[in-house]
Amino acid sequence: MTVSAVRHLDIGPPAYLQRRALRRAMTIAVLASIGLATPAMTQANSQQYRFADLRWGASETYVKNMLAIQQFRQVAPDANSDPTWAGELLGLPITVRPVIYDDQLLAVNVDVFPTETMTFAATADSVRRILVRNYGEPRIESPNVLSWGSGRLCFDLVSGRAVNLLYRRPDDDRSGFCVSKHF
Repeated sequence: MTVSAVRHLDIGPPAYLQRRALRRAMTIAVLASIGLATPAMTQANSQQYRFADLRWGASETYVKNMLAIQQFRQVAPDANSDPTWAGELLGLPITVRPVIYDDQLLAVNVDVFPTETMTFAATADSVRRILVRNYGEPRIESPNVLSWGSGRLCFDLVSGRAVNLLYRRPDDDRSGFCVSKHF
């Protein structure tokens, strides 16, 4: 067999290329786990923090339609005149307040309320366990504030009446933290 024939054999990448690809993947995983990966490296990971499959940057019309399709009903605006929807998630009553600016979805506030059969503490614990199962252990920012994905998903206990979840778009720059315990 000649040298030119060997060059055209399809035997896969050389072992060193496979090792290099593995080392690069492991480096990205380690950097992401300690919060040092670049936004491009973690963008796919950050995208997973979405509520009700709402796309970041979606128009107000799209958001309204998606919430209606998922059985949420529009109710009176909140105290800040922000549009509000109500519904249920896993049997728990919730309100949803999308944050839309310039006809683009920037964030989603979700309040999860206790029921007659479930106390506030049990509701908070249940929501936290679901988030841990889906996203792993959170960063504790204060006694009542937890964060996943460098502040892209925040969990806050609001005055003993509700669990507040704040979902932020991946390119929202808040220095990687949930801003305060009252967002």
